[in-house]
Amino acid sequence: MFNILVNGDSFSHERHFAVDESYVEKTWAHSLGAKNIALGGCSNDRIFHTTIEYLNNNPVDILIIGWTSFSRGWITLSNGLNLNILAGSSADDLLYGHLEKDKKKDTWKEYEDFYYKKCFNEFLNFKKFLNFYLHLQDYCELKKIRFLNFLSFITFPKDLKHFAEFAYMDKSSEILKKVGIEHNVKILKDLIFKFKKECWVNKEIGFCYFNLVKEKKFALWEDKLHPGLEASQYWGKLIKENLENER
Repeated sequence: MFNILVNGDSFSHERHFAVDESYVEKTWAHSLGAKNIALGGCSNDRIFHTTIEYLNNNPVDILIIGWTSFSRGWITLSNGLNLNILAGSSADDLLYGHLEKDKKKDTWKEYEDFYYKKCFNEFLNFKKFLNFYLHLQDYCELKKIRFLNFLSFITFPKDLKHFAEFAYMDKSSEILKKVGIEHNVKILKDLIFKFKKECWVNKEIGFCYFNLVKEKKFALWEDKLHPGLEASQYWGKLIKENLENER
C-alpha cells in the first residue's frame, strides 16, 4: 500500500462537489486512496509550504501536485491563520471568504488591494513557482518519492518575455531595458531547463487538467468553473495510468 499525498487548489480539493463532507468520496484524490491536503483558492506558496511541512512529518511514496495560478498570494494573519489572496475571492485556511453567505466582501478587500497594488510581481511569482517545483523535484529524487505534476487551469507560458519585463532592472534607456529583459528571460529558461518531463502527467511539462477537460468536452460543474464528476473520474483514472506506467 502506497502513501500518496495530493496537494493543489480547488481542482484537487474539489470541495464544490457537496456542501457536507460527502464531497470527499467524489474526488479523484479519494479514488487513489490519497491523503489530500489541497485547498480551494490557494496559492503556489501555500501548496509548496504545506507540502514541505507534511513531508517533514510523514512518510510519502507518491507526491501529486496540481499547481495553480502564478498571480495568487499567501500571507500570514495575526489570528494564526493564513490568507490566500486572489482578486475578489480571498479566503483563509478555514475557507472563510469563499462562501457567499460569509458576506466577506469587505473583510479581505484591504489585503487584496495591498497585495496587488504593493506586493504582486509577475516575474517574482513565476520564478518562485519554478524554484518551488525544482526543490520538490530534487527532494523526491533523493528520497525516492514518485513525483507527478500538472497545472490545474493555467497554461505553461511560452513567452517568457512577458514575465521578464516585470523584473527589477535598469530601465533608464531602451538598450539597458532590452539587456535586462534578456538577462531575466535567461534566468527563467535556465530554471525550466532543469524540469524533468517524467515528473509530469503524460510526460508533458506543464500538462493542464482544464485543457484536457475542454479537449474531451467534459461537462463543467454547476458553478461553470470546475470540472464535473465525469471529468474528475476520468482524471483519477489518468493519474493511476501515469503512476502504473512508471512502476
